[in-house]
Amino acid sequence: MVPPYIVIGVRVLLGVIFSAAVASKVARRSHYSAFRQSLTTLPLLPARWSYVLAPLSLAAEALCIILVVIPATQDEAFVLAAIILSAYTSVLLAARLSGSLTACHCFTSIPISPISAGDIARNVILIMIALVGIVMVNLEHGLHVQGAYLPTVVFSAFVLGLMTVKASELSWLLTALFGPTARARGHYGTTPRETFLE
Repeated sequence: MVPPYIVIGVRVLLGVIFSAAVASKVARRSHYSAFRQSLTTLPLLPARWSYVLAPLSLAAEALCIILVVIPATQDEAFVLAAIILSAYTSVLLAARLSGSLTACHCFTSIPISPISAGDIARNVILIMIALVGIVMVNLEHGLHVQGAYLPTVVFSAFVLGLMTVKASELSWLLTALFGPTARARGHYGTTPRETFLE
């Protein structure tokens, strides 16, 4: 039988992911404006659509958070998460293939680099996790959560969610500190802000 705590882990992970996505857009008015403005530069979306798509995206992410918190609607939450992430991935992929220098505003209001293959890979992995959640909900129907494992599962999923949110920033940090450019220019061991500003 499928361990019941798998669904709990998926719920926590997606909850962290979409909470970070919403928070990054509504923390300040300028953050939301930056997100909406980024939509006008994407190849698949007419610029005028940004005024509609921006609030719809935010509403969908907020709804996903609500659904994932409620056990009775976890299946719907996983389906909605997969749909949202699939839409985002399609747009990111189109932007990447078109050579657009638009940055990904998924989890931060101040992106540090253009859309990368890593951003797309991250979303694909999250889509797969959401699909796993859908399958697991049906396989473990009627089972109870095993309390002994619950704290570990919740903590692990929470940490994994935070790492996912900060993945692009961590990658940039490591590249700035230890990448080929830093070593070639003698910046090995300098802070990424110092390297970036020089």
